[in-house]
Amino acid sequence: MRKILTLILMGVAVFSAGYFFDKYEKNTCRAGVAYSIGNVDQKFNVSEEQLIEVASKSESMWEKAVGRDMFHYDPKAKLAVNLIFDDRQQSAINETKSREKIAALEQSYEGSFKKHESLTDQYKEQAKLYDELLSAYNESLNSYNSLVNYWNNNGGAPDDIYNDLEQKKASLSGQFDNLEIKRNDLNSLAARVNDLGKQLANITSTHNSNVDHYNVQFSAPKRFDQGDFSQNTINIYQFSDINDLTLVMAHEMGHAFGLEHITSSASVMNALMEGQDRSNLAITADDLNAVKIKCGYK
Repeated sequence: MRKILTLILMGVAVFSAGYFFDKYEKNTCRAGVAYSIGNVDQKFNVSEEQLIEVASKSESMWEKAVGRDMFHYDPKAKLAVNLIFDDRQQSAINETKSREKIAALEQSYEGSFKKHESLTDQYKEQAKLYDELLSAYNESLNSYNSLVNYWNNNGGAPDDIYNDLEQKKASLSGQFDNLEIKRNDLNSLAARVNDLGKQLANITSTHNSNVDHYNVQFSAPKRFDQGDFSQNTINIYQFSDINDLTLVMAHEMGHAFGLEHITSSASVMNALMEGQDRSNLAITADDLNAVKIKCGYK
């Protein structure tokens, strides 16, 4: 008899739990979900006031789409929102640092690349000018040498021609000195261009290495284990920024309202954090339809 009695009691317990869940589901549609702020780990650098603002934004996002009150903040509500710091948030911090490092390398590359382009243009202009001056110098030098050879082969030049040739010689010497200065300047500029080229190559190599590391460590689609909902708690464990926190909050609020996961990748209630636009987060038509089906809204 005791075994039979035990089975009957278990059946009653299961029935009661099912009844409570069904009652909770209906109450959320009629009265909405009241929530409070519970424990906020200071390692997140998010204050209780900021968390309330995020919850309010998530709340408004749902209510604007549905056109009904769904949530409300009540400091005494049993459902508490908690920020719990663990290895998941540390991973998010590491991911943020990795992205910031990649962004800094990209910014450094962009600055160095522009400088490299500018110096390359300067080099081309100065090299062109140098070639023109060198060509003119060689032409004058050949003319001078031809005259010198001519007069040397003809017993020497008259005084006036000799003096003229001496002036040409002095002018050519000055041109040569000027060309040497420009050649040295050009070589220095070429060295700077080459050094910047090596720097760009190093930045590119470091950047690509960091991107490979990031892709291995962080690029896989994330399931919504950044937070979870139980009857009296919404626990949030991981987010990279306020937009990310808003998405996690809106997702767990959806669960608190009684919604399940949705297959649409852009939906707030999708099981993966992949297709949502965090910078312009919004309740999708599929999210809205899930609320309508649950509550019988039209």
